[in-house]
Amino acid sequence: MTLNTDLDQSIKYLCLDCAKLYPCSTSNGKTVPVKPSRCAKCRSPRLRMHPELETLHIAHVDCDSFYASVEKLDHPELASKAVAVGNRERGVVAACCYIARSYGIKSAMPMFQILKLCPDIVIMPARMERYQEIGLQIRDLFKQTTPAIEPLSIDEAFLDLSGLGSLTGKKPCEILAELIIRIKSETDIQVSAGLSANKFLAKTASDLEKPKGYSIIGQEEAQEFLSKRPIESMFGVGKSMANKLHSIGVQTIGDLTRYEHDALIKQFGVYGQSLYYFARGLDTRPVASSEKQKSIGKEHSYGQNITDIKILDKHLYFTATEVTDTLKAQNLVAAIITLKLRDNKGKAITRSTTLTTPTNLCNIVYKALRPILYRTVDGYTPYRLLGISTTNLTPFNGMDYMDLGDPNHLKNATKERLIDKINEKVGKKIIITGKDIL
Repeated sequence: MTLNTDLDQSIKYLCLDCAKLYPCSTSNGKTVPVKPSRCAKCRSPRLRMHPELETLHIAHVDCDSFYASVEKLDHPELASKAVAVGNRERGVVAACCYIARSYGIKSAMPMFQILKLCPDIVIMPARMERYQEIGLQIRDLFKQTTPAIEPLSIDEAFLDLSGLGSLTGKKPCEILAELIIRIKSETDIQVSAGLSANKFLAKTASDLEKPKGYSIIGQEEAQEFLSKRPIESMFGVGKSMANKLHSIGVQTIGDLTRYEHDALIKQFGVYGQSLYYFARGLDTRPVASSEKQKSIGKEHSYGQNITDIKILDKHLYFTATEVTDTLKAQNLVAAIITLKLRDNKGKAITRSTTLTTPTNLCNIVYKALRPILYRTVDGYTPYRLLGISTTNLTPFNGMDYMDLGDPNHLKNATKERLIDKINEKVGKKIIITGKDIL
C-alpha cells in the first residue's frame, strides 16, 4: 500500500516502548488513518491506535504473575523454567508463572496434581515479606504518577490519570505507557494495563492480553465489545451468580441488556444495578483514594473444592497477609474483619468480628478469624472460595493501644512496628518474620 507523505494530525498511535504519540499516515484517496507496522522514531512494533486513545483516562494496572515473577527476579536461573509458589509437600499452588500455565497449571491446584502435569516444575516457598517489599516499590511509582490511586491488592490498582496534562504536557495514555516502562526499569517486574473511560472497562481491558498487555476499550465500542463475552467474564460474577444468570437465559453479557433495571434489582438485589450498567459499559464509581475507601479485602476462588480444615487454615493466613499488606501500604487500620466462605453449591457464609483495637497486623487478623474458621468448617462440606474483608477503616496514627483481652498484644505490635522501622531505615527487608505457609 502506498502512503501519502501527509500525516493525519487528528488520529495518532501510541508506541509502548518510547511512550510517545505520533500522527498516523493515510492511504491514497482515503481518509482512514493507517497504523504503521513500526514506530517512526524507535522502530518498535508495539503500537496502539484507537479512536478514543487521547481521551481515555482510567487505568487498571496489574502485575503479571507477581509472586512467581519476584521469585524469578531473585533467582535468574529460573527465568526459562516453570515455577510455582507454594509448599511442595502439602497444600496448593499460591501462584505460578506463565510457563507453568502452559502446562494447564493454575492457582489453587493441589501440589500433587501440578507435579503430574509438569514433573520438572520448580516450587518455591511463599515469601510474603519480599512480595510486599517489591509491591510497595511499585505502589510508590503509582503515587509518583498520580494522587488518585485505588489499590485492590499489593500488586494491582486503579489509577485516574485525568488532570495531569497541564503538569506533564502529556495525554493519559502516554503517562500510563511511561509508568509501565518505569516499573519494568526500576523493579524488573512486568505489568499489564487496561485503559478506558471507567473502572469496569479498565479492569476488563487489563485481563485481555496478559502478560505484558496494554489494552484499550473505548466508551463508544463498549457495549458491542461486551455483548458476545461470556457472562462469567464480567467482574464480580462468580460461579454461583453465573448459574443464577444462566437459569434466566443469560449466557453472554449482551443477554443482560434484554432486562430492565428494576427487574434485575428485583432478581439480584443491589448487585442487579451493577449488572444493568456494566452490561452497557457504564460505571460511575470514582477511583477512590485511601481516604475515601470504605473496605479492603481479598478473596480467592479455588479450582478444586477444599474440605481439609488445615488447608483452609493456610489459605486464611495467606489471605490475611494480602489484606494487611494493603492496609499497611495505605496507612490504614481496620476495626471490623469478616471471613467469607462459599461452598461447592454456591452458598456463601460470612462471619464478622469487631476488634477491641483497630489493626493492620497480619497475626492479629489471622488469630481473630482462625477460631471462627474452625467453628464454621465441619470437615465435610467442600469449599471453593475463601475471603477476608476489613471495614471501619481509619488512618493509622502511629500508635498501638493496649488490648486488655490480650496481654501480649502491645508487646507483639511494638515488636512488629520496630522490625518495620529497621527494614525501612536500611531500605530493604533484613529482618523477616511470619508463618511459612502454602
